[in-house]
Amino acid sequence: MKHLFPAFASILSDNDPVPLFALKLLSAIIERNPAFVPILSQFNLFSLISEYYVVSHPRLNRHTIKIIKSMIEAKELSFQEYGYYKLIEKTHLVIKNMLQNKQDWCIEILLDIIHEILS
Repeated sequence: MKHLFPAFASILSDNDPVPLFALKLLSAIIERNPAFVPILSQFNLFSLISEYYVVSHPRLNRHTIKIIKSMIEAKELSFQEYGYYKLIEKTHLVIKNMLQNKQDWCIEILLDIIHEILS
């Protein structure tokens, strides 16, 4: 982990399909051990992951959304940081887009995010 986490930013910025595999790995790591979530902040990965959390972004997928959910559940971000990263607005737009397009591939995770934000 000492070598992997510092490299995640460059791995996530690599050419496809490498970032997809990195998102899958990062999602699996923090899902199994949420104690790794604070490390994301140390390597400025909150910012990078939140950039992918946009309706039209090609790296918006189930793994990206799970990472966002883990970040919020870990309570590592303040309410001001929610605004800075536009997490509330982005969550709203992703849900709105999914409803308009009759997609439900991650609606439960998105509802968990809304629940955590409101808690």
